[in-house]
Amino acid sequence: METENVNTLTRVTEMLAAHGVYALTAIFIFWQQSRAVANLQKASPGDHGYFRSVHTSVVIATYGLMAISTVVWVYATFFYVQRTYVKGLVIDLMDQRVSPQKPDDPPEVVQQITPESPDVDLYSSVKNREDASEEGKYDLAWILLPRENLTTLVFRFQHHYRVYARQVPVPSGTRPSGAFETKVIGKTFKVDLSKSYYTPGSSITLTYEPNRDDPVRKLGDIYLRGPNTERVKLPWEDGGAITQDIVPSPTVFSALKVYAASSGGKPVFGEHGEYDKHTARELREQLGSDDLKTQLSARRVLVQNGTRSFRFISDSLNALSENGDDHDLLIHNLAKAAEDIEAQGAPVPADINVRLGALFYDAHDYESSAHYFDKATDLPIDSWGLYFPRGYAYFQTGQFQKAIDSYKAYLAKVPPYFSQALAYTDIGICYERMGRYDDAEASYRKAMQIDPAYPNSYNALSFMLADRGERLTEALSLVEHALRLDAKDPHFKDTKGWVLYKLGDPQDGLALIKEARGAEPSDAAIQNHFSQLQSLVNPPAKKQ
Repeated sequence: METENVNTLTRVTEMLAAHGVYALTAIFIFWQQSRAVANLQKASPGDHGYFRSVHTSVVIATYGLMAISTVVWVYATFFYVQRTYVKGLVIDLMDQRVSPQKPDDPPEVVQQITPESPDVDLYSSVKNREDASEEGKYDLAWILLPRENLTTLVFRFQHHYRVYARQVPVPSGTRPSGAFETKVIGKTFKVDLSKSYYTPGSSITLTYEPNRDDPVRKLGDIYLRGPNTERVKLPWEDGGAITQDIVPSPTVFSALKVYAASSGGKPVFGEHGEYDKHTARELREQLGSDDLKTQLSARRVLVQNGTRSFRFISDSLNALSENGDDHDLLIHNLAKAAEDIEAQGAPVPADINVRLGALFYDAHDYESSAHYFDKATDLPIDSWGLYFPRGYAYFQTGQFQKAIDSYKAYLAKVPPYFSQALAYTDIGICYERMGRYDDAEASYRKAMQIDPAYPNSYNALSFMLADRGERLTEALSLVEHALRLDAKDPHFKDTKGWVLYKLGDPQDGLALIKEARGAEPSDAAIQNHFSQLQSLVNPPAKKQ
């Protein structure tokens, strides 16, 4: 009973604190009116006119102020929502910004999170993890200040990596592929405050867990920690096109606004896409910025300008193709801006998609490369050299018939011998994956005929024969010839080890495959061969 009385008293106190000011205002106004009436009644007949006008003014003011007070009270009671903050913590993000310089160097991995909602201000603080077992881990503490009563928070997550990659042979006369494999993976995820046990003033804790199979090239999972330490997995979403403004990043818009003011307030892009070189340089720097929020703000500039941005995007991509520098974040954001504009109903010009396909090929991002080559529908006539990277991108993504068609279109231009051998070898692998083994062997032998010094064709035919258990003596001769041409290639050693196993010598085969595994520890095929032969040569002891 005592507790109920305390609660009742508390509610009454809260009600008086919230609404008492309006009651006091009304009492004061009517008290002032009663004084005006008393003065009118006490006034002499000669002063009645003056006090009657005073009384009339007080009455008008009374009802006017009461109307205003009533409106304010209704708004404050039923419509106004106090602006609150939402605070949280994201645990175990990666920030390893040192680019690898040789194959054994650790990869560059940078992960960032920023709110997607346009009505949210973000204040964040990076907390370095000195006790982290892996280099580059950090926690991100943040506070969100919603401009309206949000029930769902939408975050954009960016995973950017760069690893040292093998050089990919390319045709003579074209730019060699870069030494790095780079990719930017962007996703969004949502936190439903109404279902996350969130209460105002409490903290939301998110945890990022890397992918167990490949923490660098593949995206992990994001979890929301519940009240009893249980974890709830939040699904990744692709996210829609960026069309709305967010709180402008000062570094982006300060420079653009300064230029706009100096140029008489002209838009960033003219009616036909013309632009000022200083503004373009600033915009490119922001699109390639290390800060995710800065990138998104710059992308919105392109998206909001629509088709007028295509000329800038095309010029930027062509400049990147010519200088050969690594600008993976810039390329990623130019590509996403083009797709966001296309989502508004404006088709992207074919030359932009072709250039994106070539640049993603150079970055060893073959999935993106194949995607943009597909969007181009067909290559410009003067770009026949790009049939090769398009074929290779299709080959790497398992689109074997498309790869064959593209390689054949390339071969029709009679490129140098080495490039022909490489193309015919890849065509053979495509045929092999499609189950057309006779066509595959014919293609491999065509490559040997064109360039007898190209070892991959010998190795490819040797592995196909061994895998099918056919003509194993010939398979051994072929792979040994490949090793004489290149004794260090781990894939050739793996093939010879597999041939030896098929010939009944798993012990020596395992030794070669183990050596290959040491040189290429991330190669799934070599790892699979090693596991099979390891369990055969050294079977696990039976439990007693």
